[in-house]
Amino acid sequence: ETTSSVSDLGIEEGSLKLDCRSAILMEATTGTVIYAQNADEALPPASVTKIMTLLLIMYQLSLFVNTLNM
Repeated sequence: ETTSSVSDLGIEEGSLKLDCRSAILMEATTGTVIYAQNADEALPPASVTKIMTLLLIMYQLSLFVNTLNM
């Protein structure tokens, strides 16, 4: 299995000039960072992140309640 890193691909941080404050692209199975733009900048979570977190919590709670009712 061959993995590439940012330096292997010749891509420097911020070189793509994406229209966002920060970005990160990772290879899913290895976690290798392929591209990063201000990845270390502390930012508040996006609204979608907050909603997904709430939905996951509600889902896990429903599973827990269902196991109590069995």
